[in-house]
Amino acid sequence: MKPSPPSEAMNAVPHNRLTYGAEEERAMQRVVRSGRWTAGAELAELERRLAETAGVTYGVGVGSGLGALRLALLALGVGSADAVAVPAYSCVALANAVLACGATPVAVDVEPGSWNLSLDALRAALAAHPEIKAAVAVHTFGRPARVRELEALGVPVVEDCSHAFGIAPLGALGRIAVLSLYATKLLGAGEGGVVLTQDPLIAERIRNARDYADRAPAAWRLNDKMTDLEAALGLCQLDRLPASLARRTELARRYTARLAALAGRGCTLPEDAPGRVWYRYVIAVPVAEAVIARLATVGVTAARPVENWGGTTSALTPVADRAFQQLVSLPLYPTLTDTEHDRVCAALLAASDFSRAA
Repeated sequence: MKPSPPSEAMNAVPHNRLTYGAEEERAMQRVVRSGRWTAGAELAELERRLAETAGVTYGVGVGSGLGALRLALLALGVGSADAVAVPAYSCVALANAVLACGATPVAVDVEPGSWNLSLDALRAALAAHPEIKAAVAVHTFGRPARVRELEALGVPVVEDCSHAFGIAPLGALGRIAVLSLYATKLLGAGEGGVVLTQDPLIAERIRNARDYADRAPAAWRLNDKMTDLEAALGLCQLDRLPASLARRTELARRYTARLAALAGRGCTLPEDAPGRVWYRYVIAVPVAEAVIARLATVGVTAARPVENWGGTTSALTPVADRAFQQLVSLPLYPTLTDTEHDRVCAALLAASDFSRAA
């Protein structure tokens, strides 16, 4: 594995770094020379292998993770008279997908610590909004969400595996799951998305919707195809996934051991929950921006993992509001070296008291 050429200063530790090697280069050459750049064998094989990895029957590749979510909601029958519950602390792509269906996103609070969709908050939202027809549950930062318990409340749940995949039963917890193949995700293919399901009708609806060619006009049928170039990259990344997950786990546990002393200094470390995938290592501090700025002064790039797309605070989402203010994502990727990891830890340990970060 090798990193992409860095755009940062040579001594900087970036927040993200692509992981690739000669396999990806050979795959691109193979697809280019094949003369079949879309809707070919590479896509069919990626769909098959991702479904097999998740333990479901069907995988349908589409153009993006947002497209996968939009099409999943449409396949569940979400329309203009409906609402969809989404975690208040989540990427704006979730709200965009709901709006693209003509439906209304309802921001629902998350659980402290896991930052996943709250069971109690969803129950209250369903009582207040009978028009909610579905919910989206993200395995936030790689910690498994309570998908089956959420579905037991009476609405279908779209399981968003963009932060967590490769460990059973992730991708098979509900009726339908989605996966993003954006460059910095666990399976980075540049772009692309996949819908995973056991339901043949849902799979057929997604296939029918992803290509507009030679069909009657329809606002929901756009150009949602994945290219074979992306699929070939995705297959290479899938081959790397076991080793990548193992290295991420090693680095995360190393963070936890090295940063244990911060627990009494206004910093909370993430929990190593059962079945967790370490997509992000996210700490909680009183003022995220101050800590991010402090790390930047020594060449360490940390980030706010999610931006507040709602733009306001709400009495209904106090945990999410706190997360927007307090969470900091540290560098975590397979090609992060031990030396770089040591630099991140040293920078954090050098802070005297995070409670005075402001």
